[in-house]
Amino acid sequence: MSEIIYVACPYWHDDPTVRQSRAEIATAYAAHLATKGHAVYSPLTHTVPLSQLEPEIPEAFWLGNSLAMLQHCTEMHLLTLPGWKESKGVRAEWEHCSAAGKTVVMVMPKLAKHGGGYEFPRL
Repeated sequence: MSEIIYVACPYWHDDPTVRQSRAEIATAYAAHLATKGHAVYSPLTHTVPLSQLEPEIPEAFWLGNSLAMLQHCTEMHLLTLPGWKESKGVRAEWEHCSAAGKTVVMVMPKLAKHGGGYEFPRL
């Protein structure tokens, strides 16, 4: 696996249940990509548990960490959840990809009709 997909997703919201939901959707999408054989990095999957253990780590650290990881990824899949256009983090990730000439794939997750979970477009 030489290609690595970076999963971008808005995170911050005043409501902690929205933040948790966004992290869960990003993790579900990362798992979906892994089941298809793709190498994947999802910042929310990795950093949300760490930030919950160490809440004093500043927000700027997490964005810098994510952008450092994005440098090693070959493309970005952007989960177009509500708030993605306003997200400072998504904007920074998008700008990084634009400057680096990396492909950005827009992904619209849907709630699964049966059995809960999410449905994602075919790759």
